[in-house]
Amino acid sequence: MENLTELLMPTVFGLGYELWGVEGGRHAGSQLIRVYIDKAEGVTVDDCEKVSRQLGDLIEAERAISGNYVLEVSSPGFDRRFFKFQQHKGFIGEKIKVTLRDAINGKRVFRGTLLEVSESSLVISSEGNDYTLESTEIERSSLIYVGEIGPK
Repeated sequence: MENLTELLMPTVFGLGYELWGVEGGRHAGSQLIRVYIDKAEGVTVDDCEKVSRQLGDLIEAERAISGNYVLEVSSPGFDRRFFKFQQHKGFIGEKIKVTLRDAINGKRVFRGTLLEVSESSLVISSEGNDYTLESTEIERSSLIYVGEIGPK
């Protein structure tokens, strides 16, 4: 995915978006390529369609993916996954979920408020305690959407 990310980044940036992340998977026997884009004022369906057309053409022209694939372009959403460690910096004070590669004191999943982000670790407040989690130990992290529930 890293090579694909590097290939796609200039096109996404040139269209006026940030390439938030790229992930792969499987979909109905084909390779699934999911691309997340972002911009300050938010991402619309039209934005996703525009970027999808350009990226599809680029992938075909560069023959970047062998075999059948499905390309999905979307916003990172309210519960956005962090693809790069430094992406956390923009979300200090927000609720996050962090899954570690190995357990610390029998615990692999931490949910809490992001307090601090350094070059190689982050600090979250969870269940009345502050935890310093090293970037090398983090398997996956994402925002926790804390929105309104029910009618307004």
